[in-house]
Amino acid sequence: MGKFSELRDVSMFNSITVRFDTIEWANHIDMDPEFLYEKSVGIEQVKV
Repeated sequence: MGKFSELRDVSMFNSITVRFDTIEWANHIDMDPEFLYEKSVGIEQVKV
């Protein structure tokens, strides 16, 4: 299991914070801002 599997724990998932220009969890996993931008979708594309 990789580090991202730790995020299945709800308390770990909810430990997210904004750091500089990206997001980071308490276990020091963070996301590259360019990756987040590339994978993002416009709000009008989100199906509810």
